[in-house]
Amino acid sequence: MTEHDVLFVFGSASFVLLMCGSVSMLAFGLITVRRLRKLPEVNNSLGWQPLPGFGAFNAAAALTDSRTVTRVIVVTPLRRLFADREAIYRNTAPWERRLARFAYLNLTLNVPLIFVCASINRWGVVHGLAAFAGVTATALLALAALPSALTVGEVLRVRRVAKFGRNKIDKWWDKVLDDLQ
Repeated sequence: MTEHDVLFVFGSASFVLLMCGSVSMLAFGLITVRRLRKLPEVNNSLGWQPLPGFGAFNAAAALTDSRTVTRVIVVTPLRRLFADREAIYRNTAPWERRLARFAYLNLTLNVPLIFVCASINRWGVVHGLAAFAGVTATALLALAALPSALTVGEVLRVRRVAKFGRNKIDKWWDKVLDDLQ
C-alpha cells in the first residue's frame, strides 16, 4: 500500500465520519435542543452561544462529559460558558443522550483524524504518524493538567476572598457573569 493509498483511506474515513457527525448533530439540534429551549428550566442553561448552533454543541458536550468534569466546571468562574448537565439530563430521553454522545464524539474525534491526514500528507506515513503521536501526547498532558489548575486556582481564590474580602476583579467578574444571565 502506497502513501497515496493510505492518505486516501484516512481522508475517506475522515469525510464519512464528518458527514455522520454533522448530520447527527443537526438532528440532535433540531429535535432535542429545539424542544429543550421551550422548557423554562433549561432555556437559559445551554451555555455560551457565540454563533447559532452552539446550543446543540454545548448540550451534546454536557451529556457526553463525565460527572467529574462537570463537577469541576461547576466550581470555576467559567461555569456560565458550559451547559447545565443536570438540567439537560433530566429533560432528555436515553435515545437523545445516545444521539448527543454519538454526534459530539464523532465531531471531536474527527479533528485528530484530519490532523493525521495532514501529517501523512506532509511527512509520509511513518514520520507523519510519529509526529502526530508526539503532538497528541503533549496536548493530552496539557488538557489533563487544566482541570487541576482551574480547581486549585478556584480554591485559592475562595480562600483569598474569605480572608481579605472581594477585590475589584472579583466584582468585575461577578458583573460579567450577571450580564451573561
